[in-house]
Amino acid sequence: MINSDPAAVYQHIVSKMPEGLGKQIMTILALHIGEKNRISRPRLVLGLFGYIPKNNKNSTEDRQMRRAIEELIQQGYPVCSSSGKGGYYLASSKEEREVCIRELASRRECLDQRIRQLRSANKLEWIEPIVYLQPELRV
Repeated sequence: MINSDPAAVYQHIVSKMPEGLGKQIMTILALHIGEKNRISRPRLVLGLFGYIPKNNKNSTEDRQMRRAIEELIQQGYPVCSSSGKGGYYLASSKEEREVCIRELASRRECLDQRIRQLRSANKLEWIEPIVYLQPELRV
């Protein structure tokens, strides 16, 4: 399948998710309870698929795994991660779950700020000279 539409590509990847992937993830994460026992993304992919793809962060397997983790969280499983330390784990306590929630809230605040800044960005005067010097950029 060759398609340049990111949404269509992602939908195709999700449609090919192995059956029972969420159950496999929970089986592995049952051995990784608590932040100190987290498992890295590559090792989780290895445990699920039996190999680590060359470009794991953008691989089909990694995307399928992350989607299955999203679904587990939606179902109520306390699957946590930390951008600073990496990896996944099951929260061992309410406090550990709250730490994860606070990090997610902080990321959301940063994204909200970036959105506000982009919405108010109005300094486009630099584009005109570039278009003038590079005719191929003209619309």
